[in-house]
Amino acid sequence: MTSGLRRVSNDTRIRPPSEPHPVENTLLFLPEYAVGELLLEPNMSDKGDTRKELWFGRVWELRELLRVQHDEYLARVNRGKPEPGLTAADVQALDAMLKDPKKKSLLTKLCARWKGTAVRRRNSLRVLNRLKYSYLRGTVIYAHGSGGCSWDNFRICRMMARMGMLVIAPDGFAYPKNTDLGKMRHKDVQPLKRATDEVDYWADDLVYSSGADGSHTYSTKADSVLDNPDKFRDLYERCYQMRRRELHWTIEKLPRWIRTQGFFIGGTSEGAMTVSRFDDGRYGHQVLGRFINSFSIEYCYFTPKQEDAQIGGNKDVPTLNIIGTKDEYFGGADSVAALVQADKERGFGDVKLDGHGFDMMMEQELGTGLVCYMEGGKHGPCPSHDNFLRRLFQTFFTRPRDIWRIADIWANDERTMGWLEVKKQRTRGQKLTLVQVPVMDHSKLTLEELDKLHSAKKRKDLLDAKQEEDKPLGEHYPVGRIAKVDIATDSAAAPRASLADSGVFTEQRGVTQLQWLLDALYTATRLFYIVLSDFYVTSWLSLSWKLVYEPQPSDMGEAALDLLQSLEEDLQIEIIEQFDIQGCPCSSPGDFALWQPMSTAMSVLATAEQELEQKEITKAASSLSQCTTLAGDSSPGELSPEILTIKPEKDVENALEQPDCHAISIWTRKSIGVVIGGFLLAFLTAICSAVTYGFFLGYMGLDSYVMSSITQLMKLPQVLLLPFGILTDCCPIRGKHRKPYFLLSWCLAGCALLAMSLRPLPAPFYCQNEDGSYNFLVPPCNPGIHTEKNWYVFWMFILTAGIQLGITAGEGLLLEYSQREPVERRGQIKAEMTMVSTGGALAASVVVGVFMNSKAYLGTFDWGLSFSGLMALCFVLVVFMIPLSVCCVHELPKPRHRVDRISCGAHVKSSWELVQKNTFSNLLFFAFLVQLLFSITTTAGPMVKSRWAEVKVLQQQTFGIVGLAFMMLATWIYKVCLLQTSWRKTIFVSIVTIAVFDAIPTFLTIFNIVRNQYFYLGEDILGCIPMAALQLVANLMIIELAEPGREGLCYGLIGTFQSSSTPFGAVVSNQIFGLFNPKLSKLENYVADTSTFRSTVAWSYVLTYSSSLVALFLLPMIPFQKEDAQRRKKESGSSSVRATLVIVIPAICLIYGIIVLLLTSQEETACLQWIGGQGTRDGNVRSRFLSFVRGMWCRRLGVNREVTEFLRDLPEDIQVGVLKEFDPRGTKDGNVSARLYSFAYARSWKRAPKGLREPEELEAFVHHWQLEASARQ
Repeated sequence: MTSGLRRVSNDTRIRPPSEPHPVENTLLFLPEYAVGELLLEPNMSDKGDTRKELWFGRVWELRELLRVQHDEYLARVNRGKPEPGLTAADVQALDAMLKDPKKKSLLTKLCARWKGTAVRRRNSLRVLNRLKYSYLRGTVIYAHGSGGCSWDNFRICRMMARMGMLVIAPDGFAYPKNTDLGKMRHKDVQPLKRATDEVDYWADDLVYSSGADGSHTYSTKADSVLDNPDKFRDLYERCYQMRRRELHWTIEKLPRWIRTQGFFIGGTSEGAMTVSRFDDGRYGHQVLGRFINSFSIEYCYFTPKQEDAQIGGNKDVPTLNIIGTKDEYFGGADSVAALVQADKERGFGDVKLDGHGFDMMMEQELGTGLVCYMEGGKHGPCPSHDNFLRRLFQTFFTRPRDIWRIADIWANDERTMGWLEVKKQRTRGQKLTLVQVPVMDHSKLTLEELDKLHSAKKRKDLLDAKQEEDKPLGEHYPVGRIAKVDIATDSAAAPRASLADSGVFTEQRGVTQLQWLLDALYTATRLFYIVLSDFYVTSWLSLSWKLVYEPQPSDMGEAALDLLQSLEEDLQIEIIEQFDIQGCPCSSPGDFALWQPMSTAMSVLATAEQELEQKEITKAASSLSQCTTLAGDSSPGELSPEILTIKPEKDVENALEQPDCHAISIWTRKSIGVVIGGFLLAFLTAICSAVTYGFFLGYMGLDSYVMSSITQLMKLPQVLLLPFGILTDCCPIRGKHRKPYFLLSWCLAGCALLAMSLRPLPAPFYCQNEDGSYNFLVPPCNPGIHTEKNWYVFWMFILTAGIQLGITAGEGLLLEYSQREPVERRGQIKAEMTMVSTGGALAASVVVGVFMNSKAYLGTFDWGLSFSGLMALCFVLVVFMIPLSVCCVHELPKPRHRVDRISCGAHVKSSWELVQKNTFSNLLFFAFLVQLLFSITTTAGPMVKSRWAEVKVLQQQTFGIVGLAFMMLATWIYKVCLLQTSWRKTIFVSIVTIAVFDAIPTFLTIFNIVRNQYFYLGEDILGCIPMAALQLVANLMIIELAEPGREGLCYGLIGTFQSSSTPFGAVVSNQIFGLFNPKLSKLENYVADTSTFRSTVAWSYVLTYSSSLVALFLLPMIPFQKEDAQRRKKESGSSSVRATLVIVIPAICLIYGIIVLLLTSQEETACLQWIGGQGTRDGNVRSRFLSFVRGMWCRRLGVNREVTEFLRDLPEDIQVGVLKEFDPRGTKDGNVSARLYSFAYARSWKRAPKGLREPEELEAFVHHWQLEASARQ
């Protein structure tokens, strides 16, 4: 929202344009968010709304209001400053300039350009640019009927604006009479509605103040068309051409952001005919869908030629056709179209006139379409099917590509199950459906009121099932005192005597009279209930009977009273007159008396109903707090207060408030970027893992435990998932929480790939034979390559950081998508993305297996890509992904309070509350421990694979491809068949199966029974199946336990805890398996291949499998399935002690793991035995550690190698003194590097003699320093 502007009133005086352009007369219907963004005063409400939240008016009216708003802002800013304008001196200077012919010509051209710019601006919709970031649901270009934007046209625009859509409706009747367009069509327009003006939903006309006039106005009758068919054909064709240009003009003037986002087009009657024939092919994928209301899409009197009846636009655009069976103009019978066609002599039209467009869609091979044939509906469908249209448009705007499946979509909701019946459907190739909509009553009721009626009817049916029909009423309701609600009497109305006051229900009258009267009333009521089939009557009859005679909870009466009083007075009177059998003690329509029989039997039934209602509340609470996951018969009014409570923190969102909560498909144009991005992220992740074997183990010749350590250092950014998650949740960029960081991740990854692709590769570590293979039996030719590994580790670290940032942002988007899925199929989006990610890893295996299979990287080919060449290929893919992320990644709009920037402190506070919950802390600890146990692997693995099994890169990647294909297949099978299977059983079977499948070929290879790379790699294929199930189940648990509004945080917590255990697991593995003798990382032991060493390797694998099987004892920490997860989430308490342990233990393990990994990656300390090395040859551990500190310290200060070599040659005690003397904390100016240079060259140190430059002088200086050190001691 623009800072400094104030809300502008509709009462403001505005100047209409003297000659309005077509765009200026266009009607705008703005939703609530747009009204708030533009700071307008709402002047319209939707059906049933108690207050106005919408705004409608013309473009020029909006433009003038915003101009006044801006002028008021400038007046406040410039208050006290001189008025802007030309002074007398300025006027004289301009007059002098105009006397010069050259300057006058230039000024004239400038004035003309200025005027042209103003005209172009007037002829555009740039005024809507301020709505770019107002989180609109979408845009609709609406074409009104032949009478203008009144009647149902206005109602449809109104309901679409209430759904959050920006509606742009060109008005062909608003032009002045004296203009060419005004002579064709004209109506006097009403002024802009004020906030206090009445805008009844069912009003006939709120836009115009006169009738239609002009050469292109008409009121069609069958006789008129038959009398002069050519005249009307010409008239309708000219009207279509005028409306077609109107649509093209409007679309071309749309702001670029609307055309980029896409828009819907639709119309009614004449506007529907225009939309049907309209050629929208030039706009491509900008058109998201079209709806054609009150036109049958058939060859009839309204389409001059038979080819004009066809759909003229793109056949791939989803199309919705809405028409009533009793449409006066285009219906299948007794309509103008039917009468004109029936005349054999003068008539024309399709011989088979169905009254709808299903057959035409079939003939034209339309891709996706739905035809709604409304029974009893006339040319204006709102009076008969208003609520149906609302549900229909909600579904169409949310899932246009799935609109043909509306019966399946609505089948999940009991309130819409009986609203349509599928008559025809085609699913092969074309996706077309014809549904018939039955007669629907209560169009004047709102959807909320219909839902309440549905709940009341359902509750009545449940109670009826509990009662025995054959028992007399008196047995159910013993005679007792009847309590009456005390209602104030209205003196203006004639009060009726209550039954209690009349003496009918008194104990003195006796039991017999009361029982007879109740039996009679019960019989009459049941008879009415059976005879009357109308939903409205039966629902309210059931409700009235329940309120008067059946048992209710103590708060049921007031709830029903609130419901009745919320209705209009005429509706209340109708209810009272129909169901007030004995005379209700009501003094006014707004007061409806409620009776509560009070007896023991009724208390029992009331208790039963309370238990039933509590079960419904528990069921509703077991679902996520998303509108798509609530039970089909639940409404917000039926949920417990705890579910709907929002905590009072002002800057932390703890509840989800989404304006349009519908399932989302990831396979549309606007969200396909998430899919392709997930594919490429998985591709890059697999590339980073795949190159370690050939590049670090083969080309650089690192020891296996060193390679394991630097691999974990490269993957260390995975620990940053938590800060990345907080970053995406707390720090939106231009109102977006996920998409900007998704784009930033590609930029970061691209920088790292560019750096690695441009750096020339050093020579390999081992000497190469003539055929390019390595000779491991001779000393290495380039041992200095080990010093360069840190450079590659650093850029691989940056690359991994970019990948993890993209994964965090993408997972946050996927969690938002997944939580909108219905509960019965929630998890399908995640399963689909898992298959996509698996496909990315598969593609990486193909690339590495084929193009990096040269002998320099432990492959078999004589040719192949180098490491830098592979990085260049990845860089090209990342560059392609940047514009795709801008255009094809859709982030769901957030409610206004969630768009504001959230402080990290408040977010961390709410995160602490999340971790304190026992269910979530259990999941965190389970993820940490399981990943830790799986990370404890023997360091003999790489050597067994490369030396004993002799696995080559091509074969390894080929089997990896097959394994990933099996993983995709397993994921699909799990999604289709095992989605409801117990998570504990799945994890148990997966862990045991992985251990068994891996152990068989491993032990056969170790003991030289079968040493074949194909047999050894076979376990990769079999192990992928349970691994896929294990990963998918872990993701499903995150989906169920993720908190709304903190999806990125939840994913970041889980990912961080899992990743923090991996470095610690690698360290523990190096330390444990470093104790084995003979050494598992020594190449000579694998070449010797003794039986003793085989047993040592085998026992290391036994320890590896044992650690993974220990994870089975942790299964009680996780829920069984979705229902159990939601139950635990609701019922489990919180513990700060447990949360502290959950955070502190992984943090300590992570810090320890990073320190040891850093020591392992450095040449000076890699041989230390306590970190997994082979030990120092001379046992001088202090000297080795001092060397490491010296080297790291000098490199951090930027000191060159010459000074480092000088320090290395000094005695150890002098080195210790130097490190102490030049501690960075002890320097006054912080310039440690300069001071160290001074010490090395003995030029400016206060204790050194002056002028020392030669090595001999340096030796003398060292001696001088030693003497002073001895004196100090």
